[in-house]
This record gives sequence, structure tokens and C-alpha cells, in this order.
Amino acid sequence: MTDIDWSKAPEGATHYYDKTGEWYKVAGSGDAMAWTGSWVEATMYGYRAAACIPRPAPSWNGTGLPPVGMNLECSYSAEDFGAWHKGECISRGKSPEGIEICVIKSGKTVALYRSSEFLRPIRTPQQIAADERQYACEEMLAVTMARRSDPDVFEAISTLYDAGYRKP
Repeated sequence: MTDIDWSKAPEGATHYYDKTGEWYKVAGSGDAMAWTGSWVEATMYGYRAAACIPRPAPSWNGTGLPPVGMNLECSYSAEDFGAWHKGECISRGKSPEGIEICVIKSGKTVALYRSSEFLRPIRTPQQIAADERQYACEEMLAVTMARRSDPDVFEAISTLYDAGYRKP
């Protein structure tokens, strides 16, 4: 497989055919367009589909704004903070004032974001479990009124949590 420089791909390209260097834009329905300086109906894509290389999924570590096409979690406002919704970055650009912005679609809601404060990558089940464990241990620590700086106490609380002790 050839190393493909996706930064040279025309906007919207989803596949690359390395034998001829052609870019394709394939819709969810399977309809394809070929790049010839502009997008035109792709007559040969059906024959080449199996050999075409799909664009890798975008990645984002939560720093800055997400790339277009990125699935993520979003919170709509400071009042809604803590209620996370699954969404997708559908557009990105600059405001007339030059501020980086992105548009996130979550269900029927479309929202504009200018910082990643209310955006985060979708967490794995392991991350969710670790967050829940951390929160529960912090809560147990508060009940005992011990100091977080004492590693022995926090280790004991963590051991109790791992052993199955929970607040009813």
C-alpha cells in the first residue's frame, strides 16, 4: 500500500485509487464522484471500489477544535455542562473576526463552538470506569475527611472500592 498524503486530497475526498492516482468522494449510498479539477460522476468507481484506499478516520486528542468528520461528545452550555451528548463535527473555519470555530451536529441540534471547553473525544468504557472509580474514591475521601495528599489513606480507600465497597 502506498503512503498517501491526504493533505493533497481535494476537499471531500473519501477514497484514493493508487494505480491511477485518482481521488473519489463516495456518499453513504455508494454513489461516487471522481475528481477531475471538479467533482464529476465516477463511471469507473464500481470496478475499482474494492481496490480503493479509504481515508483514515480523523483523530483528535481534545486539544484545540476537532477535525471535520470527527465523532465526539459535546455539552451545549455552562448550564448543561456535565450532560454530554454524542455529536459530529460537520464544519470548521474562521469567524469574520478571525476566531477558529467549528459546527457540531448532535441529533437535531446544531451548535457553534469556538473552544474545546465543551467538547471531548468519545471516552472508552475503560476511561468511563476509571472516572467513576476516581469520583467514588474522592467522595469516600471527603466522607472520611482525610487529606488527598496522604497516599496511604487514598490507597486504602482505592483498595476498599476495588473490593466492592460502595455508597448505598
